Amino acid sequence: MEQEKKLSTMLSIIMAILLLGSTFSNTSTVVNASTSLISQHINPITGQPYGDIMQYDWPLIGHDSGNTRFNPGPAPNRPDVLWTFRRPGGGAVSGGPPTAFDGKIFTYGGGRLYALNPFTGAIIYDVPLNGTPIGFGPGAIFKIDGTYMGHISSDRISVYKISDGSWVTTRMVTTADGISTLIAGEVLYWGAFFYQEYKLALTAARNLTTNTHTAVAWDLSNPTAGITIAWTCPLPTGVEALGAGGGLAFYGGYAEGELFAINVTTGKLAWRNWKVGDCGYSIIYYNDKVYHTAGSTRVTCYDAKTGEMLWDVDLGPRAYHAFGGAAAYGMIFDKSMAPGRAFVAAYDAETGEMIWKQPAHYSITYAVPVVADGKVYVQTCDQASTASVAGIPSPGYSTTCFDAFTGQVIWKVPINFAYPMVAYGNFYGISGGTLYCIGERSDPWNMFGGPPSNYGVAVGTHAPSDISTPAWFYQASGPIVGSPVVADGKVFFGSYDGSIYCIDAYSGSLIWKFPTGYRIGSTPAVVDGKVYTGADDGNIYCIDANTGQQVWKKFAGGVTEGPLLRTLPQWRSSPFVTGGRLYVGAMDGKVYCLNTANGDIVWSYTATNRTYGIASSPFVYKGVVYIGTGNGSLYALNAANGALVWRRQLTATDRRLVGSPIVINDPRGGEMLVIGSDTGGFMGGRRMYFINITDGANLFYVDLTLVGMASAIMAWRPAYRYNGTYGILYISENMYVSAWAIINSTYAERQWSQWVGHVIYSSAVYADDITGGKVYVGNNANSLICFDATSGKPISSYSSGAPIYGTAAIYEGKVYIGSYDGRLYCFSDKPVAETDIVAWCDWKQSNVGETIVIQGKLRAVTVYDTAKFNPKLLPEQSIVEVWYPGIPNATVKVTFVKPDGSQEDVTTKTDSRGLFTVSYTPTVAGNWTWTAWYEGEDKITHAYSYAYTADTPLEVLAPSEEHPPPPLAFSTELAAAIIIIVIIIIVIAVYILKKPKK
Repeated sequence: MEQEKKLSTMLSIIMAILLLGSTFSNTSTVVNASTSLISQHINPITGQPYGDIMQYDWPLIGHDSGNTRFNPGPAPNRPDVLWTFRRPGGGAVSGGPPTAFDGKIFTYGGGRLYALNPFTGAIIYDVPLNGTPIGFGPGAIFKIDGTYMGHISSDRISVYKISDGSWVTTRMVTTADGISTLIAGEVLYWGAFFYQEYKLALTAARNLTTNTHTAVAWDLSNPTAGITIAWTCPLPTGVEALGAGGGLAFYGGYAEGELFAINVTTGKLAWRNWKVGDCGYSIIYYNDKVYHTAGSTRVTCYDAKTGEMLWDVDLGPRAYHAFGGAAAYGMIFDKSMAPGRAFVAAYDAETGEMIWKQPAHYSITYAVPVVADGKVYVQTCDQASTASVAGIPSPGYSTTCFDAFTGQVIWKVPINFAYPMVAYGNFYGISGGTLYCIGERSDPWNMFGGPPSNYGVAVGTHAPSDISTPAWFYQASGPIVGSPVVADGKVFFGSYDGSIYCIDAYSGSLIWKFPTGYRIGSTPAVVDGKVYTGADDGNIYCIDANTGQQVWKKFAGGVTEGPLLRTLPQWRSSPFVTGGRLYVGAMDGKVYCLNTANGDIVWSYTATNRTYGIASSPFVYKGVVYIGTGNGSLYALNAANGALVWRRQLTATDRRLVGSPIVINDPRGGEMLVIGSDTGGFMGGRRMYFINITDGANLFYVDLTLVGMASAIMAWRPAYRYNGTYGILYISENMYVSAWAIINSTYAERQWSQWVGHVIYSSAVYADDITGGKVYVGNNANSLICFDATSGKPISSYSSGAPIYGTAAIYEGKVYIGSYDGRLYCFSDKPVAETDIVAWCDWKQSNVGETIVIQGKLRAVTVYDTAKFNPKLLPEQSIVEVWYPGIPNATVKVTFVKPDGSQEDVTTKTDSRGLFTVSYTPTVAGNWTWTAWYEGEDKITHAYSYAYTADTPLEVLAPSEEHPPPPLAFSTELAAAIIIIVIIIIVIAVYILKKPKK
């Protein structure tokens, strides 16, 4: 029995070995995959609406105690000037930082503190300011709480009420405190900060007797009870207060370059650590870390709690910083003054890796950046264009707005704002003793030549200097002779095809189209959501601006079939709307006044007849309507009842007076009407008349000798702007554009003239732009030209497909013009950034039903080009570098092309660093391809170009089917082996059974 058991066991082992060998021989390989999805971050710009803008103030010098200089609210996309402020009498305000809280902007100068309305610049109150501000930083007014605000000077700390600026208390520095002055050693720039959470004013002090240096915290928690010293902490060297955060006050030393952290509750030194280079000016406290660049050539990051240095970036010799940077969106922003290779850069806050870099030019860069709304605002040149640094010529003062994530330049102005801030949706900065408020204007350009009170000038509005390429155009069905108007994001114009068009002002798409059946040469007026215009069918129309539906129409003037102006462009009088009344001239020779509510004719005045008609557009000023007629007369009519006030014959009765008047109140010339006219006769000379508005008497005139072609008519309306010294008139002088200065009530002087190459019928318009004034005018050579308003030098131009007779409209940073080619053109200097997309996948082969993961990055191509920034550089001084920062919150598509040619798109969003991930599960076997691509984006601030990857192949395998294992196929060798094994087993078994038993 025992032997049988042994035999059975042996046979089982042998069979197991055979079976195991069989299993190995049929094993198939299976691909196992793992995925790593990248988390998506919320874009701080567009993730959520901002809500009430009044919550976004700037209560401290660095916005917060840690000097992040980041405002989480909105900020302007264009450099439109809302207002400027100088002290009453024209005195300069201090160059120190402004602040903003409780709905007020605070600045100071001349020993007084000013609280201003943030949206108008009007003075809310001004009060005496105690003490003399010290350094650059401490002069700023800071918010203590909802009732009180403070100010630190060289020998005192003062508290005032926010509501009215009334003085509350002052604490003088005395030797009894062991302090002689709030001067920190030999150098002091910022010197003091307010830690709002703990209500502590943090200063550095010096005892002049003992020559000791001390950090001092002043308790401002109860101003009515007085200001007391919370603690003092002796320090081994001259220091200044750098900032605070995490319950710590940070001080820095200059000569030794040491950073000190003091517990603000106990006043005891928490830690100290060295830094290569000076450790002055300011720090950034951000996400429990301390960042310091100022006063050194290095960007250094410390653990705020322990003082451990986490990373340190050496930027090389002379890559010196000053004052400090800003922090937001997981990045540190700062600037460096290295001569010839200065820059503004963004660094990863965790690693110190440089993300993007843009060129700058600095002498010592006493400036700080501010960040808001996904944008970085920073001074990029602190010298005049006549200066130089280390032999490198300066490109001239500038402050630039960058995209915070990519470094793309959004706009640049020729002004240096050293200590700007963002509050209540606006940007505020001081330059040359003037406080600027930069925001976004949406002033309508709602009548011929713009709003009547602006005299053909876009007040404070940025406009493009490069008009060489349109942003877009809309093709109407007929020529455009009149001018476009813009209001509430819509462009309105009439065409010779008989229609009135409403176009989206941003995209150029058609919103609505209203047919009249007769050509339209008039410029519409848009007021209170209604569009008013006339057509050659003799009607005046009122149309709902939003729907394009007719509200009313009134027959006035009769159908005009023949030309009014021989073979010249057929202009028509454009309506002037004010006070619920519409004033316009008509082809029947009458001036009409209509009720805008219902179209009823309030009055009409017969100024001439149908032979001459009225093509001039009226101007209404102080209850009088001024208008020219085709018989050469200039009329003044009572706006209320149409009664004649006076009439002045300017030229012969040959249908030639189509110029439109304006009435100005010039600081030097007084009230006067200005109009261009012939002197009489078909081939007569040209003049610009200055007329007494009371009686029509001629004050004086100037001969326009630059006629070019005597037979051309005077069709323009002047644009007028007061530049602080003279009132300037910009006019079309036949083949020239000219600027005339009003010297006094009897004399005007030409400032410049510029030949344009052909006759001009278009009126000049002016953009009152902080980047430099610009004049725009069209001409018969098919061109729209942009001129420098100061010199008259042409800046850029665009040639359309036909003459341009109308006048440009300026709105929200764009210029609109119609052409006889039937196109409405839009010009904008919105920058277009080049993009690049990369994507990768670990799978070249996959199975049906198996999920694959594609990862990638959408990148902006940001070029650091010193020569482009500063054209004065020699070729050997130029540096070009290319950076690839990620584009956040952008839509990326991955297109999968199946074996049958059909496609499937998977859409995803990039995170804050431009990274994206797409998961996809193929369902069909065969040869696939996938492509990642980006359609580009037209952002409000700038645009991104189209980008895509190459087609990547992917082989998808069919799944294996489940079948019973096939019968074992015996080869000759295998059969022989089995036979031998069986024989051996039998022999062994026989031997065991026959063996004698003991």
